[in-house]
Amino acid sequence: MKKRIITALLIVPPVLITVAYAPILVIKIVSFIAGLIAIDEFHGLIKKTDKIYWIYSLFAFSMVFWLAAERADLFGPAILMTFIMLLLIPLLTKNDINYDFTHVAGSWLAITYVSLYSFFYIMIRLPKGRGMLITIFFMVWITDSTAMLFCKFFGKRKLSPVISPHKTVEGFAAGAVASIVTSLSIGQFFNLFSTTDAVAIGLIVGIAGQAGDLIESTFKRYAGKKDSGKLFPGHGGVLDRLDSLAISVALSYLYITLVS
Repeated sequence: MKKRIITALLIVPPVLITVAYAPILVIKIVSFIAGLIAIDEFHGLIKKTDKIYWIYSLFAFSMVFWLAAERADLFGPAILMTFIMLLLIPLLTKNDINYDFTHVAGSWLAITYVSLYSFFYIMIRLPKGRGMLITIFFMVWITDSTAMLFCKFFGKRKLSPVISPHKTVEGFAAGAVASIVTSLSIGQFFNLFSTTDAVAIGLIVGIAGQAGDLIESTFKRYAGKKDSGKLFPGHGGVLDRLDSLAISVALSYLYITLVS
């Protein structure tokens, strides 16, 4: 726990300062580098790693990121294009077809999942985007802390005992409520969201953030690993740190642009 706290104190301030004040190109590059590291970590979780698919995943993520970063509406077409190209790899190799398609599935999952990191940059480009992104960061962090405390002191019913034995229904509910309260408090104070939008986005992040954590835990359970990497002492790798944030930011962006 001490190591986690020290690492958080060293990481959080620079992250918030970067999001709040750094040139937009810097945020773009940082998001891209984080995605490349995450792709590498994801393939490290796949039990049989093939270098061809690892290289392709890095290339495909790069293509999706830079296209979507310039035009958010190209995210879907770029993902589809990388999928079609991925299906051609087994035709060009001499490996066993069952072996190849196992890697097709793993590589496709890695590309699609990590490509959500492009929404960190896409969100920044919205009006008041920096404030929205920082607010979502706080919502995810407060949700996680609240859920952990309620799991420890009030948790009775297991949420997903196989994937994450310590998570409880009570903690999940408390985390979602904490997310809504945070969204209302910060979002209203800085005039980022209307009351309705603050509640909606708070609920989205409260649910999606915790679901994202469970999803990444599923990957690690499959791999038999505690963490996806060792970049952040006490916290794991990039996948471990951005699991809740990536899905929360992507879904919040969709709500803001399509509904709000």
